[in-house]
Amino acid sequence: MSRGLTDPIVRRELGASVSNALVGVLLALVVGIAPTLTWLVPVVAGFAFGVAAVTDRAPGGMGLSYSVIALAALLFAGLWLTGRPILGAIPLVLFGTALGFGGNRLVFGLLLPVPESRRAHVRE
Repeated sequence: MSRGLTDPIVRRELGASVSNALVGVLLALVVGIAPTLTWLVPVVAGFAFGVAAVTDRAPGGMGLSYSVIALAALLFAGLWLTGRPILGAIPLVLFGTALGFGGNRLVFGLLLPVPESRRAHVRE
């Protein structure tokens, strides 16, 4: 049952991806990006796509999402504590997550129907 952009799940999650990308662009304009870390965008995008796909289908998928967010926060805290620059990486990570999560919802929302297990997560 693919309803495309009329589906509230698709609209909400694509909107969140667009806002994530815009925050990344604005942050990049303010603090700049680390040119040596541009490889983060495709890596984070692929990882975010995979996490979103698993979250859509697994019974404990939301727990995986929260675990990944906590791990990312610990990683950034560890980089900050060791004195490594992280501000230039944050816009790249934001843009990568926007591509990954948005790409997942484009595939499983516009091209293919949103998985029924995802709809069940929303109903809970």
